[in-house]
Amino acid sequence: MTKLSPDVADKLLHGLSTDDNFRAAFEKDPRAALRSIGHETPAAHVGVEGKDPVMNFATLKGGLASKQKIAAARQQLAGDPTASVSSFMPFSMCAAD
Repeated sequence: MTKLSPDVADKLLHGLSTDDNFRAAFEKDPRAALRSIGHETPAAHVGVEGKDPVMNFATLKGGLASKQKIAAARQQLAGDPTASVSSFMPFSMCAAD
């Protein structure tokens, strides 16, 4: 799987927890939003389940979680050196959970 680097993951969570324009861009086109913060999925991984991180965001139930919920997930990730981005995404980003 193409994983998000820690830097990109932090930028993603920062944007989703603080920036209405970034949130709107992410909901409209997650791949373009990720590209804007430094992540490019290799062409061979695009659309491949288990390899394309964008696929995790394509079916968020109820849209994005609140800024507060995403900020809390960001703080949790920052405070736990053993945590990985994949341990909470996309679930902590889904409004329905």
